[in-house]
Amino acid sequence: MKNYLLAIEAASAPATGVSEAAQAVLVQQTLFVASRTQHWLMGALVLSLIAGIVGFVSVSAIIRNLGLLRETAEQMASGDLTARSPVVSNDAIGVLSSTLNTMAQQISSLLNGLEVRQRQLEERSEELEVAKNAAEAANRAKSTFLANMTHELRTPLNAIIGYSELLQEEALELGEEEFVMDLASINMAGKQLLYIISDILDISKIEAGKMTLFLETFDVLNLLEQVVTTVQPQLGKNGNTLIVNCDRNIGTIYSDLSKLRQALLNLVTNAAKFTDRGKITINVWKEEGEVLPIDNSEELSADPSRCQQPWIVFQVTDTGIGMTEDQVSRLFGAFAQADDSTTRKYGGTGLGLTISRKFCQMMGGDITVESEFNCGSSFTIRLPIAVTSPKEAQGRSRNPRN
Repeated sequence: MKNYLLAIEAASAPATGVSEAAQAVLVQQTLFVASRTQHWLMGALVLSLIAGIVGFVSVSAIIRNLGLLRETAEQMASGDLTARSPVVSNDAIGVLSSTLNTMAQQISSLLNGLEVRQRQLEERSEELEVAKNAAEAANRAKSTFLANMTHELRTPLNAIIGYSELLQEEALELGEEEFVMDLASINMAGKQLLYIISDILDISKIEAGKMTLFLETFDVLNLLEQVVTTVQPQLGKNGNTLIVNCDRNIGTIYSDLSKLRQALLNLVTNAAKFTDRGKITINVWKEEGEVLPIDNSEELSADPSRCQQPWIVFQVTDTGIGMTEDQVSRLFGAFAQADDSTTRKYGGTGLGLTISRKFCQMMGGDITVESEFNCGSSFTIRLPIAVTSPKEAQGRSRNPRN
């Protein structure tokens, strides 16, 4: 730089015509400026070098911290929640590392709590399973006990009923009218107790899965005549009128006569019991090719093929006390009646409708009810014309061509 300025000075001296002293001052000022510029450039170079070194160190530290943070995150992602990221600074990476460590600790605590809860649930599930098995065993034992006890009770009751009838005949022959009424009360109480025992036996058999169907072909009109004859005393007791509407050419049905008769008797006697000086109507008709939406229990559910055939419908309608919606919702529960006041006033065990519905479900049908409080009730039995037993249904499913 200095040689360059001297060359400029030598080249310009003859042309300018200035004094040598002025030229010397100019050269010195120029050299001073050039020296200062050179120092500034050197300082800037040194500062740039220092900034580069600092930047390199900072970037290296950031890359190293990010690498540690990534390694920790990978360990956590692989399931090692005990891994922690080192917090080496207070910058954003340090805050991120601290937040990651806090999150891992919270997740670890939650997982530990879930493990403890899961172990508790497993223990509780095992306890419930043991309790369930014990309850089922107790229920089976109860059903077996009831079945055995009802058989034991039936024998002396039948003897009491039989002897009371014989004594009534002898009292009539001897003219002892005062004993006849007492003996009739004994006979009626014995029969009522026998009905209760029979209901308990039926429900215990149903719960134990030992109730079977005895299918046969029988005339529907004959069935109705039997039901009407049986309920006549109950109808006269409350001054009710019975009306039967049925086509005389309705024909026969293949079903369990005893169980269907018991279900119909239960509906009609209930209608007579809860109706005072009213009207009870039995309507019977066929529904050709109807498909009935059955809500059967799992144990008593019928084969679906039994829904694709003609049905016969028995409807018992009365003008009695009726029921509320809440009472209807509890109607078919075992040992349940409309309410406690009904039990106290009209009596009964609350098993009749439960057993009747179970019987109808066993035969591939169901019982439904419609009722309005203080206006009356309507119970409807729907059954297939030809009931198929579970064994027959299984045989047909295995041999579809038959």
